[in-house]
Amino acid sequence: MEFFKGMLRLKEAFLSFINKVPFYGVALICSENKHIMDLLPDIHRRFLTYGFSEAADIRALNIEKGFMSMSFDVIRKGIGMGRFQVPLPGIHNVLNALACIGVALELKMDSARIKESLASFSGIQRRFELKGEARGIKVYDDYGHHPTEIRATLAAAKENISYLGRDCRLFVVFQPHRFTRTADLMDEFVRSLEGPDSVVLLDIYPAGEKPIEGITSEVLLRRIKAEGRGNVSYCRGKEEALEYLTKEMKRGDVLLTLGAGDVWKLGEKTLERLNET
Repeated sequence: MEFFKGMLRLKEAFLSFINKVPFYGVALICSENKHIMDLLPDIHRRFLTYGFSEAADIRALNIEKGFMSMSFDVIRKGIGMGRFQVPLPGIHNVLNALACIGVALELKMDSARIKESLASFSGIQRRFELKGEARGIKVYDDYGHHPTEIRATLAAAKENISYLGRDCRLFVVFQPHRFTRTADLMDEFVRSLEGPDSVVLLDIYPAGEKPIEGITSEVLLRRIKAEGRGNVSYCRGKEEALEYLTKEMKRGDVLLTLGAGDVWKLGEKTLERLNET
């Protein structure tokens, strides 16, 4: 019941925000998000939709996945704009690119300039950021800390490491962020962490919150193992995780640190340790 109340409040907040867009502005609405699409009848400002369906105002189709890149055709209100590419992995980044295209078109940018800008985008810090490589092991970092973000990031990671070789394994270190979020979304976290060859859980990053009784990474570990998945472990602190990673990983593997706290530091320490040995 509390979950549904929370979802209702969240949708109301989104609707309130959208309806505060100035009369000369526009809201970009993702047609792939059912909860956002449910708000359309109550939106009283101008909006454009983007996504993969034929009903979307700005639509991507003929999507092709490359190594750390996505390419796709774009149609805007029935008119083709040509083929675009972004040097970022994952279907979610196609949606992000469509939103950027929508904004750029509203700013009267021509399609050639939009294509060039997207193709040359170098990414942002903590979004599938390559931290480095040591002893043939690549280390990436991503800010994803919500189950939806985690699923999208892990899907992109699994798709892209397949280009690195059949024997390449994906190691993920996840640091849950906030006790309240972990408590509210425990079931979602259990499902979102599927896919990697190995998952290491760190203690919850409090972000100023006080602990909640019964809400720990060890509890999350037990919930995941209850689903029959044995590729998940818990480490008490970064040093223990560092020892585990440097022992278990081998040339060709990929490490992804995941979370909104300071888990990125572990990736950097892993690179340092690998370079020392």
